[in-house]
Amino acid sequence: MLDDSTVDPDLLLESAPWVRRLARSLVRDAHLAEDVAQEVMTAALVQPGAPSSPERLRGWLAGITRHLAWRARSRELERPARELRAARPEVDTGEALERLRVHHKLVEAVMSLNEPYRTAITLRYFDDLPPREIARRTGASPATARQHVSRGLAQLRERLDDDFGSRPTWVGALGGVLGAGPLAWYPIAKGALMGSKKIAVASGLAVAAAGVAGWFATRTSEIEFAPDVNHELARLDSLDALEAEHDAALHVSKSERAAIESSVAIPMLSVRVLAPDGQPVDADVLLTVAGELADRGLATARSGVQFEVRDEPGILLAYRQAFPVARLELSELTGTHDILLEPGAILAGVLVEDGHVPRWPIELTLITSAPHLAGLGDSAVRALEQLGAPGAEQRVVTGGAGDFQYAGLTADCKPRIQLPYTHGFSAPPDGGPILSVSEHRASLAAPAEGLRVRVTRLPGIRGRIVWKDTHEPVPGVSLMAWAEFVDDATSSSYGFTGQADGTFAIGLWSSSLSDRARWQTAELRPAIRVLRLRIESGGALLAREIRFSYEELADDCFVGDVEVERGRAAYFLVRGPSGEPVAGALVRADGSTVQTDVDGRVVLGGLQEAPDFAVVGARGYGI
Repeated sequence: MLDDSTVDPDLLLESAPWVRRLARSLVRDAHLAEDVAQEVMTAALVQPGAPSSPERLRGWLAGITRHLAWRARSRELERPARELRAARPEVDTGEALERLRVHHKLVEAVMSLNEPYRTAITLRYFDDLPPREIARRTGASPATARQHVSRGLAQLRERLDDDFGSRPTWVGALGGVLGAGPLAWYPIAKGALMGSKKIAVASGLAVAAAGVAGWFATRTSEIEFAPDVNHELARLDSLDALEAEHDAALHVSKSERAAIESSVAIPMLSVRVLAPDGQPVDADVLLTVAGELADRGLATARSGVQFEVRDEPGILLAYRQAFPVARLELSELTGTHDILLEPGAILAGVLVEDGHVPRWPIELTLITSAPHLAGLGDSAVRALEQLGAPGAEQRVVTGGAGDFQYAGLTADCKPRIQLPYTHGFSAPPDGGPILSVSEHRASLAAPAEGLRVRVTRLPGIRGRIVWKDTHEPVPGVSLMAWAEFVDDATSSSYGFTGQADGTFAIGLWSSSLSDRARWQTAELRPAIRVLRLRIESGGALLAREIRFSYEELADDCFVGDVEVERGRAAYFLVRGPSGEPVAGALVRADGSTVQTDVDGRVVLGGLQEAPDFAVVGARGYGI
């Protein structure tokens, strides 16, 4: 039974063509390359420690392929007269009839699958298409395509169990049909020529089904290999031990081995990542082409990381925790390159809220320049975010003592600390080179440790927007708040947006600039007399304005769940005199104005009732 840490056969099958191409480039003999490819796939199935991600699987397979290619090449040099491929034994009539019977059973089993599983199995194993291509052809997502293949295989196993009586029986029968394994059948499937189109499809499905059976049969616990096969698998269990054994048998010297390896070398883009002191270190490396992520891998201190050569420009990005992202631009993605990491600077300190440790954790945002992101697309930026690499904005939550830290900054950056809108600076931060301070933001000339950030919790409101009928949270609601205070002062009106979970929070400043200094000290600030919260209409949301009194805001400005009702929506399609859609037309109805999209369409939501009329106007068309 295969170990749980072995490679996923589906991912391995996707890499089979690539392994063949690499083997051919290494040994430069088509027949010998096919033998090497089959050995690689067999070894990969039983070798523990296989990567689980498709991005790193190729590098792992490349190492196995080089080992076994060297082994095959050295055998060829030691015994040049040896035949590269052994002749297949004669097959008697009984064996041929048995193979035809098994083929027939496989055809029936595949053809009896329900859709979409029959199509998924056929495309996956007959046409040798990866799940993403199956998804494109069938209109499904890649995850759904994989699920269809997986469920189709499960149904196929059940049918074969019924047809042959037990799983060991059909596993053994298929083993006899497959011979050297599924890789040997793919050229036969691709080269099958039949007189009838119907027969050709059936024959192709038979060969494809045989390939399928070969793959999932090896995943069952009941499979029993012949003694010689078991012996070979045991020898392949440790590639390093096998290579050492072969070295001893052939008495290959280091110089001879170096000559062999150089003769089978394949050009690769090799990358090492160096610490500021010049020593190689482990680091994640991303390869981007035209700004988008093309490949990724983990560079180790011992051997770096290798990528396929590309005859086009690209960018290498290296990230190691606590260091800034390093960037190397190349005109051609080939050769050997070192990426030198810069020393990482730290910004750290402690936050004090109204003279005390914060009552709850406070999320701070650090805004910095990010030159390594220049020209990168969404896929590359997302990959860096997944690694935890610093970007243009970094968020951190204060610890129990109000402490915070940002690492991996460049020494010459000019960071800005952004407070949440529930807080404001009560004084400029101490302990660092401060450039400027506004209500919610402080700019520093350079990263610094030992900062003391003094803030005040502003009077305001916080809560959650939920639907009245289902009590489910309403995400991304547009809100506006303003307040009157007991000394008759008023705040400015603040517009803000709720979170994805429906929660919202806002703090209010006095509208009078002369009161700002007084507002920074909690003891001098007047209390709120009344606060108004306006929930803007949008989509299905009905606009609502709510008035909260001093008593309702007394519990730390928390008002709990705020219920909203669903409104109606009116749909408009604006066309010109000739029936052409008009983009950018303004539609005003029920006091709201919206603009049409490129197709002349627009939705006006949050209505109490359907509007009686609408006013429409567009440049060049009039009203």
